[in-house]
Amino acid sequence: MTPELYRKLAPLGVTTAFAKPQDIHLNAFRRKPMLLEAPIQLRAGRYDVDAIGAFTYLGGSGAVFRHISSIGRFCAIAGSVITGSTEHPTNQLSPHPIFQGGWEREWPQLAPFYSRNMKSIAASRHTWFDQSGSRLGLIRIGNDVWIGESVYVRRGVTVGDGAIIASRSVVVSDIEPYMIVGGVPARAVRRRVPERVAEHLLSTKWWDYGLSALEGCDFRDAEGAGERIAENIASGRARPWKGRIISVQADEAISIEEGDPFE
Repeated sequence: MTPELYRKLAPLGVTTAFAKPQDIHLNAFRRKPMLLEAPIQLRAGRYDVDAIGAFTYLGGSGAVFRHISSIGRFCAIAGSVITGSTEHPTNQLSPHPIFQGGWEREWPQLAPFYSRNMKSIAASRHTWFDQSGSRLGLIRIGNDVWIGESVYVRRGVTVGDGAIIASRSVVVSDIEPYMIVGGVPARAVRRRVPERVAEHLLSTKWWDYGLSALEGCDFRDAEGAGERIAENIASGRARPWKGRIISVQADEAISIEEGDPFE
């Protein structure tokens, strides 16, 4: 992020912390715009994310966010998190991607070899694509999610609302809402709250109301807070809320957008 872009975003509610603007690389690895719902806080890292929801902070030294469709509201995502890194075949002759083709532009001496082994290269590539197809989707991170330091999230994973991922975990499969996971690979440790409380909180979708659904809540008591949230919604004290949506283009041009970035 250039200092010029930072000066444009800060008054709109997109702030930074613990990093210089040049340590924050928006639209890394991509050419399409990135949607930011203010207020949010960005920290050092490389960002390949379609949309980030309000009241979320993320990033820190070494963070690389790749292949993410959306990050919801009220998320806390620590530094050194890596998502969506390229994977390699493990059941072929070699895990090196050279054998799926495409490297002749980098190493021209490969061109004759590729020409002589065209069918084998194509077969290796197609087999790998077929095997990895279910893992090539985008990552989706729900609302009210906490991801600890140095977590790795595999491409195609969905992290449910309210989930927590322990530091240094390796996430290779979907995480249920309100589940705490940890380890290598990450496995369920326990639920954050009793299942009936989780179901009630999910039914309220309190994050859709910004802060208004949370008025009068005792944040120490998830069950009681859920009841208060439901009362606020039923009474009309809580109303659906939408923050300012800022679109950041690859050339750092910005514009204010209408609509829901998570549709």
